[in-house]
Amino acid sequence: MKYFAKNRLFITLFFLLSVVLILFVAQLSAQDSPAEPDTGFEIEGNTAWDRLGDYDWENVADLGAVFFLDPHSKATVDPTTFKPDGKFDKPEQWSILPGNVGPGQSELTNTAVWAIRPGELGNDKPDDFWLVMGMERTKKEGTFFLDFEYNQLAWDGSSGGPNRTKGDLVVGFELKGNPIDRMKDLSVLVAQYFPKKQPELCKVTPGNGNMPERVELGSDLCPAYGDSGWYYRYLSDGAILSASGVGQATMNEDAFPAPWPSFDAKGDSRSMIGPFQFAEAAINLTAFDIEPTCATFSSAHAKTRSSLEPNADLKDLVAPAPISTNCRLDGHKFLDVDGDGAWDQPAEPPLEGWLIELSNGDSTTTDADGYYEFEWLADGRYTVSEVCPAEWVQTMPGMTDFDGCGSETYTRDVDIRHREYNDLDFGNGRPAIEVEKSCPADVFLGDNVAVEIAVSNSGNVDLHDVKVTDAMIGLDETIDQLSPGQSKTFDGFYVATSATSSSGPGTGGEGLRPYVALLPLVMKGAAHGALVAQDPITNTVIAEGQYAAVTVTDSDECTTEVHKLSVDKDAQTSFESLFKWTIEKTVDPEGPLVLFPGQTATLSYTVTAALEDPPSVDRTWAVSGTITITNPAPMDAELAEVMDEITGGITAAVTCPSLIVPGDGSLACTYGPTPLPDGSSRINTATAVLLNNNGDTTNFVGTAKVEFDEPSQVLDWSVDVRDSITGFIG
Repeated sequence: MKYFAKNRLFITLFFLLSVVLILFVAQLSAQDSPAEPDTGFEIEGNTAWDRLGDYDWENVADLGAVFFLDPHSKATVDPTTFKPDGKFDKPEQWSILPGNVGPGQSELTNTAVWAIRPGELGNDKPDDFWLVMGMERTKKEGTFFLDFEYNQLAWDGSSGGPNRTKGDLVVGFELKGNPIDRMKDLSVLVAQYFPKKQPELCKVTPGNGNMPERVELGSDLCPAYGDSGWYYRYLSDGAILSASGVGQATMNEDAFPAPWPSFDAKGDSRSMIGPFQFAEAAINLTAFDIEPTCATFSSAHAKTRSSLEPNADLKDLVAPAPISTNCRLDGHKFLDVDGDGAWDQPAEPPLEGWLIELSNGDSTTTDADGYYEFEWLADGRYTVSEVCPAEWVQTMPGMTDFDGCGSETYTRDVDIRHREYNDLDFGNGRPAIEVEKSCPADVFLGDNVAVEIAVSNSGNVDLHDVKVTDAMIGLDETIDQLSPGQSKTFDGFYVATSATSSSGPGTGGEGLRPYVALLPLVMKGAAHGALVAQDPITNTVIAEGQYAAVTVTDSDECTTEVHKLSVDKDAQTSFESLFKWTIEKTVDPEGPLVLFPGQTATLSYTVTAALEDPPSVDRTWAVSGTITITNPAPMDAELAEVMDEITGGITAAVTCPSLIVPGDGSLACTYGPTPLPDGSSRINTATAVLLNNNGDTTNFVGTAKVEFDEPSQVLDWSVDVRDSITGFIG
């Protein structure tokens, strides 16, 4: 930067300015001591200061300050100096050349710059922007000069110099060699860059050589540093600065332990920082009309000078380094087990590896703690969204369904006053339900179909109001809560099968209709609901549970084949037919015949044999046959008995080799011959009595007609006619 006054002129002016300052301070002393402006922190000239509590300067590097270490410590610094020719009339033409800073020029000591942002000091503190600076010097004697440049656009350290921006600041320190007053022996300069017009916030008492005698706040124009674009905004000691409202500055009066690696002028390590060897100042940027944004707390660099004069030689330079405002957004991803849209720790674990996206195109994934962050954001409106995998739903920030999972987002306006939004949390869960139903694959008509239902929470979150319904078995239950991995079983239910008829025309099994009765076992046979014809039995159960705004559903069905035995039979009839004859014998002449002794006569006999009318009589009717019972089921059927009955209440004895009908096989039984009273047509009914799995029995019938056609035996169809006298006639 360009300064006009010469060193000797500055000495004179500084002396005059000191006199003015002494008079000014004396005037202040006559009054009550002015209170320090309520900055919310303390400038004490030592390592203790307040920022939301007490912190030490030794922690500034961890707390976000720009910390320049003493070059004697061999720390990494920018080994460049301003080119030592010319007086640098135009700052934009400054150049920097690489080089090693020799011991004679290494007057740059440990320095730090800290940006304090609005709201950082609490709601009861001024809502201003502050820049806090601190410096340690190594020299015990001699005047030391150092300034900070605050650039709103970052300087990359190139030889072209910083990019000047309207409002950039230079804050300079002059530490008197043998100070006795920690406020008055520390002079502070504040200059501000206005390239086109002068500011109107200064009150200036001009002095000789275009140097101001005193600058206070006011409405008069401020003198410029030539045509450099820099203007005085403040030049006085720490006492007046504290009363000005634009800042504070002071030095330490007592020695204190060095909180960082500290070195003396010879480069030797020292453990104590001596009196008046540490100075700090706080500048109110708001008072200088600087309204930073997320990107404009940008960079600072520190320089040592031969004096505070505008044209003083530059001796040492370090940095530039960023004074960053970390405008940021962060939050967590968690498993919302209970679905209430709140993170209930530690019961609800974080979710790692989830993709979180920012509307500017940035993305990140959550870590093991479920944490994500987007940092170093510029001013603007940002939307934070999550990428939600299939089968998941969102509960925070809004409750969604499967189709819209992840559609609820956070939108925040980020600027320097609203630079950080925390706890933009996303809550999710993967609700799922599974229901399984089991029943036997095959039963006989009349058996009970045992049903068991198991409903499980197959997701990773709680399900509430889980409803399980099965109309066929009359199940309608609600489970208040089902935790992940938890299941509940419903048993003791069955479907009872029965038949509407036990007989019918034709071959065995015809006329039988399978029916289903809804009979829960716990009802001990009491019918539940109406009989519904169904074969096979297909039974469906439905389970549904609630999680947040989502209903999850599952169903299962099982099918049972209802098998019926078939009974086939034949009827073999038998009977005798007895023919009846009449026989007549006549003599010719009929007589009476009178013969005298010795007299003979010839007689002619006629024998007539004929069938009676009717000619025959039927008798000894009987029926017999075979009963075949067929089992189509894959399992054996156990019979209680096999019966055979003929119309009229006539029972036929049945003989079976066994009462087990093999699966996919048959059983043959025989009956009769059974006597019948006559040859009338009858119905012969065979009944196979099945033992059911519930202790009851079911009858399966088969019928055959009993009809008599030709006799099985004919008696006296032909006869021999004999005569007692003549013998065989024919």
